[in-house]
Amino acid sequence: FPEAGPNIGYVISMVALGMIPSGIISGAVTGRFIKYRTSIIAAIVLYIVSGCWPFFMGSGESFGMLLVSRFAAFQCVSVPAMIAASTELTHKGVKRASILGAGMAFFNLGSLIMELAGGYLALVSWQACFLVYLIGIIPLVIVIFMLKEPERDSEQAAELAAETGGEVK
Repeated sequence: FPEAGPNIGYVISMVALGMIPSGIISGAVTGRFIKYRTSIIAAIVLYIVSGCWPFFMGSGESFGMLLVSRFAAFQCVSVPAMIAASTELTHKGVKRASILGAGMAFFNLGSLIMELAGGYLALVSWQACFLVYLIGIIPLVIVIFMLKEPERDSEQAAELAAETGGEVK
């Protein structure tokens, strides 16, 4: 991207810029207007698609499109927080602690694998390193088949009904 010049650092900055609005928005709507499970699945799909997007862009695409894909890919970084919140609502005590601990261990292991695989894929081409986002298929399958939607208690339902002016099931 010769046209990027000194703006090449924005590739990393877009990550943080993508995290900020997603954390605010997902915190406000998840569990209230969108189910936890639905929100998590949508975020993981967005992560995979927008993360791999630069691989399929082709070298003729603009630097701006690369920045858009980085921003979109990190809209879903709030997924671990949503899963933790879902776990808080569905499990208690030691089981909850062990699930959260295992979740962090797998999150860190995934980060390590992504960094190593991304480095090796970059040897193939600069675009191939974006295929590392396909690792998101693993948590997607796990979430689809194993994550339970937390039950909404009557207090939450009454509060939501008062805010929205409707009946909540």
